[in-house]
Amino acid sequence: MTPARRQSAFTLIELLVSISIFILLGLLLVGLLRSGVEIWDRGETRRDAYERASILFDALRADLSCSTIHHEADPAGLNPNFTCRPDKHDRALVFFTRVGLVPPQGLQSAPANYKDKDVLFFAAADTMKRHEVVYCFDPDGASGKLYRGRFDFNADYGMKMPLEPFERTDWIAQNVQLLSDGVIYLGLRFWSQKTATWNPSGSEQGPEPRWDSTRCRDAEFSMKRSGMVANDPLDDILPHRVEITVTLERPLGSGQAVSRLNADIDKNAGLLSADLLPGFPQGPGFVKVDDEWMSYESRSGGALTGVKRGIRATTRTGHKSGARIRWGESFTTVVGVPAFKDDQNQ
Repeated sequence: MTPARRQSAFTLIELLVSISIFILLGLLLVGLLRSGVEIWDRGETRRDAYERASILFDALRADLSCSTIHHEADPAGLNPNFTCRPDKHDRALVFFTRVGLVPPQGLQSAPANYKDKDVLFFAAADTMKRHEVVYCFDPDGASGKLYRGRFDFNADYGMKMPLEPFERTDWIAQNVQLLSDGVIYLGLRFWSQKTATWNPSGSEQGPEPRWDSTRCRDAEFSMKRSGMVANDPLDDILPHRVEITVTLERPLGSGQAVSRLNADIDKNAGLLSADLLPGFPQGPGFVKVDDEWMSYESRSGGALTGVKRGIRATTRTGHKSGARIRWGESFTTVVGVPAFKDDQNQ
């Protein structure tokens, strides 16, 4: 009698080893997939930021390159000025006058007493139209909405413009249009006749952080002079060039988590302990907490190290645990001002 043939089969150990291998391969695949999704997400975020920055820069470039000072007073006897100063949340508030081309008017009928019918008449072409241009943020300090408004030259803006309307939501809704959302920083620096470099060192003269073309309305403008006349355009000056820096925050979906401080900090703290979301930049970089901008050298686990406080013309202050940490993509460009005008008395 022949012995029964043993049937081939997997042992328990072999099954466990096979399952373990499949689990490891699955985990590797999930990790690769997650990494790919994060890379794709970062790429899409940057693409969106580049597109929004391009739209914003195009508008600013078109307006600033046409900015000018006029020698003609408006009906109230006042001239507009070129002003850039911080609002109550230390964000840029800019308003100035610009000119723009107006298309020539069409054919006009010949005068009644004119006999030569082969001659065509055109209306006089008014080729230079003046406008007041305003760039301002939403009155809500936590909002990243940047607005642009354009008004006829004889409207009550410019030299006559009080700052109070920019703090009213109803005025914003009725008078300006949304240019871009997610703008958490708009910085302008002005190259004057005294400027030697954008980034000075030692005794070099750097750019102006704010501008007042009249030199008598803004007490903090470094080129302020006493005895100037606010409504005399012959006294007004314009910068040679304007450096524009924009930081655009990553769009967030409804209810999406954000990075927050997990401990109170005082105004001198050089380390931020925080709940940092995946994808938060390793550094160096910039962050905004409430109304204060800070720079940091690196990210170390759940903390930002090498922190410098109160940069970008903001004020050092304490912040509570749970305060939101905002960051984004930054872009910089320089726009020339062809109608620049120096102070001949300097």
